[in-house]
Amino acid sequence: MSDSDESLNTEDLNELNSIDNNQAYEEIPVKSVERSKQTKRVPIQKETVNEVSEEPLIKQPPSPKRKPRSEKQKQNIENLIKRNKERALARKKAREEGKIIDEKPLGRKPKVNPKEEIVVNREIQKIIYMIPDGHGGFEKHLNKPRISKKDIQYHKNVMEAEQEEFIAGKVLLKTKQGKVDNRSKKARSPAQIKATEALVARAKQRRDAGKKAKAEAENSKMEQIKDEVHNTIVDVVKTPASKIKKRGIKPRPAITDEDRRLAKEKHIKDLFS
Repeated sequence: MSDSDESLNTEDLNELNSIDNNQAYEEIPVKSVERSKQTKRVPIQKETVNEVSEEPLIKQPPSPKRKPRSEKQKQNIENLIKRNKERALARKKAREEGKIIDEKPLGRKPKVNPKEEIVVNREIQKIIYMIPDGHGGFEKHLNKPRISKKDIQYHKNVMEAEQEEFIAGKVLLKTKQGKVDNRSKKARSPAQIKATEALVARAKQRRDAGKKAKAEAENSKMEQIKDEVHNTIVDVVKTPASKIKKRGIKPRPAITDEDRRLAKEKHIKDLFS
Protein backbone atom coordinates (compact mmCIF):
# COMPACT_ATOMS: atom_id res chain seq x y z
CA MET A 1 0.00 0.00 0.00
CA SER A 2 1.40 3.44 -0.91
CA ASP A 3 1.79 6.49 1.37
CA SER A 4 -1.19 8.20 -0.26
CA ASP A 5 -3.47 5.30 0.66
CA GLU A 6 -2.39 5.35 4.33
CA SER A 7 -3.01 9.13 4.78
CA LEU A 8 -6.42 10.47 5.81
CA ASN A 9 -8.54 12.27 3.30
CA THR A 10 -10.35 15.61 3.84
CA GLU A 11 -13.66 14.03 4.83
CA ASP A 12 -12.01 11.98 7.58
CA LEU A 13 -10.27 15.10 8.97
CA ASN A 14 -13.46 17.10 9.03
CA GLU A 15 -15.22 14.28 10.78
CA LEU A 16 -12.50 13.98 13.45
CA ASN A 17 -12.48 17.73 14.09
CA SER A 18 -16.25 17.85 14.47
CA ILE A 19 -16.41 15.09 17.10
CA ASP A 20 -17.48 16.23 20.56
CA ASN A 21 -16.52 13.94 23.41
CA ASN A 22 -19.61 14.91 25.43
CA GLN A 23 -21.97 14.18 22.53
CA ALA A 24 -23.39 10.73 21.70
CA TYR A 25 -23.18 9.60 18.08
CA GLU A 26 -24.67 6.78 15.98
CA GLU A 27 -23.53 5.12 12.75
CA ILE A 28 -25.85 5.44 9.73
CA PRO A 29 -25.21 3.96 6.25
CA VAL A 30 -24.24 6.27 3.38
CA LYS A 31 -26.09 5.68 0.09
CA SER A 32 -23.44 7.00 -2.31
CA VAL A 33 -21.24 4.24 -3.82
CA GLU A 34 -18.34 6.56 -4.67
CA ARG A 35 -17.50 7.22 -1.05
CA SER A 36 -14.80 5.15 0.64
CA LYS A 37 -16.76 4.97 3.90
CA GLN A 38 -20.04 3.13 4.03
CA THR A 39 -21.25 4.70 7.37
CA LYS A 40 -21.45 8.17 8.82
CA ARG A 41 -21.55 9.41 12.40
CA VAL A 42 -24.58 11.51 13.29
CA PRO A 43 -25.23 13.06 16.80
CA ILE A 44 -28.21 11.63 18.63
CA GLN A 45 -30.92 14.21 19.32
CA LYS A 46 -31.87 14.38 22.99
CA GLU A 47 -35.49 14.54 23.86
CA THR A 48 -36.37 17.79 25.62
CA VAL A 49 -38.16 17.28 28.87
CA ASN A 50 -40.20 20.12 30.31
CA GLU A 51 -38.92 20.77 33.79
CA VAL A 52 -41.57 21.39 36.35
CA SER A 53 -40.68 24.17 38.82
CA GLU A 54 -40.98 23.18 42.40
CA GLU A 55 -41.81 26.74 43.54
CA PRO A 56 -45.16 26.93 45.30
CA LEU A 57 -47.87 28.89 43.52
CA ILE A 58 -49.01 32.02 45.33
CA LYS A 59 -52.73 32.30 45.44
CA GLN A 60 -53.96 35.84 44.81
CA PRO A 61 -56.65 37.06 47.13
CA PRO A 62 -60.05 37.30 45.52
CA SER A 63 -61.19 40.79 44.57
CA PRO A 64 -63.48 42.28 47.20
CA LYS A 65 -67.11 42.15 46.33
CA ARG A 66 -68.87 45.49 46.25
CA LYS A 67 -71.76 45.86 48.56
CA PRO A 68 -75.03 46.62 46.90
CA ARG A 69 -76.33 50.16 47.32
CA SER A 70 -78.89 50.70 49.99
CA GLU A 71 -82.30 52.16 49.37
CA LYS A 72 -81.25 55.48 50.91
CA GLN A 73 -78.23 55.77 48.58
CA LYS A 74 -80.35 54.98 45.54
CA GLN A 75 -82.90 57.61 46.58
CA ASN A 76 -80.15 60.24 47.06
CA ILE A 77 -78.70 59.54 43.60
CA GLU A 78 -82.16 59.85 42.01
CA ASN A 79 -82.74 63.18 43.82
CA LEU A 80 -79.35 64.49 42.66
CA ILE A 81 -80.06 63.57 39.04
CA LYS A 82 -83.48 65.19 39.30
CA ARG A 83 -82.04 68.47 40.71
CA ASN A 84 -79.36 68.61 37.99
CA LYS A 85 -81.98 68.17 35.30
CA GLU A 86 -84.12 70.94 36.82
CA ARG A 87 -81.12 73.30 36.92
CA ALA A 88 -80.23 72.51 33.32
CA LEU A 89 -83.79 73.19 32.17
CA ALA A 90 -83.89 76.45 34.16
CA ARG A 91 -80.60 77.63 32.60
CA LYS A 92 -81.82 76.71 29.09
CA LYS A 93 -85.06 78.60 29.66
CA ALA A 94 -83.20 81.65 31.01
CA ARG A 95 -80.92 81.73 27.96
CA GLU A 96 -83.91 81.62 25.63
CA GLU A 97 -85.54 84.52 27.51
CA GLY A 98 -82.26 86.53 27.46
CA LYS A 99 -81.76 86.66 31.21
CA ILE A 100 -78.30 87.02 32.79
CA ILE A 101 -77.05 83.78 34.29
CA ASP A 102 -74.19 83.71 36.78
CA GLU A 103 -72.34 80.70 35.44
CA LYS A 104 -68.71 79.70 35.72
CA PRO A 105 -67.01 79.33 32.32
CA LEU A 106 -66.03 75.84 31.35
CA GLY A 107 -62.42 74.81 30.82
CA ARG A 108 -59.21 76.36 32.11
CA LYS A 109 -58.78 80.00 32.98
CA PRO A 110 -57.27 82.12 30.19
CA LYS A 111 -53.61 83.02 30.67
CA VAL A 112 -52.93 86.62 31.61
CA ASN A 113 -50.58 88.46 29.26
CA PRO A 114 -47.68 89.77 31.41
CA LYS A 115 -47.21 92.74 29.08
CA GLU A 116 -50.67 94.08 29.88
CA GLU A 117 -50.75 96.21 33.00
CA ILE A 118 -53.64 95.51 35.31
CA VAL A 119 -54.65 98.53 37.38
CA VAL A 120 -56.55 97.68 40.53
CA ASN A 121 -58.08 100.43 42.59
CA ARG A 122 -58.45 99.45 46.21
CA GLU A 123 -59.87 101.32 49.12
CA ILE A 124 -57.78 100.96 52.26
CA GLN A 125 -59.33 101.89 55.56
CA LYS A 126 -57.14 102.41 58.59
CA ILE A 127 -58.52 102.35 62.09
CA ILE A 128 -56.44 104.36 64.57
CA TYR A 129 -57.01 103.70 68.26
CA MET A 130 -56.44 106.61 70.68
CA ILE A 131 -55.29 105.25 74.03
CA PRO A 132 -54.74 107.49 77.08
CA ASP A 133 -51.09 107.58 78.17
CA GLY A 134 -51.83 108.36 81.83
CA HIS A 135 -50.56 111.97 81.64
CA GLY A 136 -53.65 113.61 80.20
CA GLY A 137 -52.73 112.86 76.58
CA PHE A 138 -53.38 110.11 74.04
CA GLU A 139 -51.21 107.74 72.00
CA LYS A 140 -51.98 106.56 68.46
CA HIS A 141 -52.05 102.80 67.89
CA LEU A 142 -52.85 101.05 64.59
CA ASN A 143 -53.40 97.65 66.20
CA LYS A 144 -56.33 96.96 68.45
CA PRO A 145 -55.18 96.99 72.08
CA ARG A 146 -55.59 93.70 73.88
CA ILE A 147 -56.19 93.74 77.60
CA SER A 148 -55.61 90.44 79.36
CA LYS A 149 -56.83 89.29 82.76
CA LYS A 150 -53.36 89.96 84.15
CA ASP A 151 -53.56 93.64 83.09
CA ILE A 152 -57.01 94.03 84.67
CA GLN A 153 -55.79 92.52 87.94
CA TYR A 154 -52.72 94.80 87.92
CA HIS A 155 -54.91 97.92 87.59
CA LYS A 156 -57.13 96.73 90.43
CA ASN A 157 -54.08 96.23 92.67
CA VAL A 158 -52.77 99.72 91.82
CA MET A 159 -56.12 101.32 92.72
CA GLU A 160 -56.22 99.47 96.05
CA ALA A 161 -52.62 100.54 96.78
CA GLU A 162 -53.50 104.19 96.10
CA GLN A 163 -56.38 103.99 98.60
CA GLU A 164 -54.07 102.50 101.24
CA GLU A 165 -51.50 105.26 100.61
CA PHE A 166 -54.23 107.88 101.03
CA ILE A 167 -55.24 106.36 104.39
CA ALA A 168 -51.62 105.98 105.59
CA GLY A 169 -50.65 109.48 104.43
CA LYS A 170 -47.32 108.35 102.91
CA VAL A 171 -45.95 106.59 99.87
CA LEU A 172 -45.86 102.80 100.31
CA LEU A 173 -43.62 100.32 98.53
CA LYS A 174 -45.24 98.20 95.81
CA THR A 175 -44.48 94.83 94.24
CA LYS A 176 -44.34 93.99 90.51
CA GLN A 177 -48.01 93.01 90.59
CA GLY A 178 -48.97 96.46 91.90
CA LYS A 179 -49.75 95.26 95.42
CA VAL A 180 -48.55 97.09 98.54
CA ASP A 181 -45.44 95.61 100.11
CA ASN A 182 -46.38 94.45 103.61
CA ARG A 183 -42.98 95.50 104.96
CA SER A 184 -43.89 99.17 104.45
CA LYS A 185 -47.22 98.71 106.27
CA LYS A 186 -45.80 97.28 109.49
CA ALA A 187 -45.45 99.62 112.50
CA ARG A 188 -41.86 100.29 113.54
CA SER A 189 -40.60 99.21 116.91
CA PRO A 190 -39.13 101.76 119.45
CA ALA A 191 -35.63 100.48 118.73
CA GLN A 192 -36.12 101.09 114.99
CA ILE A 193 -37.43 104.61 115.63
CA LYS A 194 -34.46 105.39 117.89
CA ALA A 195 -31.98 104.06 115.33
CA THR A 196 -33.61 106.14 112.59
CA GLU A 197 -33.41 109.32 114.71
CA ALA A 198 -29.73 108.68 115.43
CA LEU A 199 -29.07 108.11 111.73
CA VAL A 200 -30.84 111.37 110.81
CA ALA A 201 -28.86 113.26 113.49
CA ARG A 202 -25.53 111.93 112.25
CA ALA A 203 -26.44 112.80 108.66
CA LYS A 204 -27.35 116.34 109.71
CA GLN A 205 -24.11 116.71 111.65
CA ARG A 206 -22.06 115.60 108.65
CA ARG A 207 -23.96 117.95 106.38
CA ASP A 208 -23.41 120.94 108.73
CA ALA A 209 -19.71 120.11 109.07
CA GLY A 210 -19.33 120.01 105.28
CA LYS A 211 -21.07 123.34 104.84
CA LYS A 212 -18.91 124.93 107.57
CA ALA A 213 -15.67 123.62 106.02
CA LYS A 214 -16.70 124.90 102.60
CA ALA A 215 -17.55 128.35 103.96
CA GLU A 216 -14.21 128.55 105.81
CA ALA A 217 -12.30 127.62 102.64
CA GLU A 218 -14.08 130.33 100.66
CA ASN A 219 -13.47 132.94 103.38
CA SER A 220 -9.74 132.12 103.56
CA LYS A 221 -9.45 132.39 99.80
CA MET A 222 -11.16 135.80 99.74
CA GLU A 223 -8.92 137.08 102.54
CA GLN A 224 -5.83 135.96 100.61
CA ILE A 225 -7.02 137.79 97.49
CA LYS A 226 -7.72 140.91 99.54
CA ASP A 227 -4.24 140.82 101.04
CA GLU A 228 -2.60 140.50 97.60
CA VAL A 229 -4.60 143.44 96.17
CA HIS A 230 -3.89 145.58 99.24
CA ASN A 231 -0.14 144.94 99.07
CA THR A 232 -0.04 145.74 95.35
CA ILE A 233 -1.83 149.07 95.86
CA VAL A 234 0.46 149.98 98.74
CA ASP A 235 3.58 149.25 96.66
CA VAL A 236 2.38 151.43 93.82
CA VAL A 237 1.46 154.35 96.11
CA LYS A 238 4.70 154.29 98.05
CA THR A 239 7.00 154.06 94.98
CA PRO A 240 8.30 157.55 93.92
CA ALA A 241 7.41 158.86 90.47
CA SER A 242 11.06 159.15 89.43
CA LYS A 243 11.50 155.36 89.65
CA ILE A 244 8.50 154.60 87.48
CA LYS A 245 9.68 154.23 83.89
CA LYS A 246 7.79 156.32 81.38
CA ARG A 247 7.13 154.95 77.92
CA GLY A 248 8.68 157.21 75.33
CA ILE A 249 6.64 157.77 72.16
CA LYS A 250 8.84 158.56 69.14
CA PRO A 251 7.32 161.01 66.66
CA ARG A 252 6.90 159.91 63.03
CA PRO A 253 9.40 161.55 60.63
CA ALA A 254 7.95 164.02 58.12
CA ILE A 255 8.27 163.28 54.34
CA THR A 256 9.85 166.12 52.34
CA ASP A 257 9.71 166.89 48.59
CA GLU A 258 13.26 165.61 48.17
CA ASP A 259 12.26 162.24 49.59
CA ARG A 260 9.33 162.01 47.19
CA ARG A 261 11.59 162.85 44.21
CA LEU A 262 14.15 160.21 45.17
CA ALA A 263 11.42 157.56 45.64
CA LYS A 264 9.96 158.34 42.20
CA GLU A 265 13.36 158.09 40.49
CA LYS A 266 14.04 154.77 42.20
CA HIS A 267 10.67 153.43 41.02
CA ILE A 268 11.41 154.43 37.36
CA LYS A 269 14.84 152.87 37.59
CA ASP A 270 13.41 149.62 38.88
CA LEU A 271 11.01 149.43 35.95
CA PHE A 272 13.79 149.56 33.29
CA SER A 273 16.40 147.53 35.12
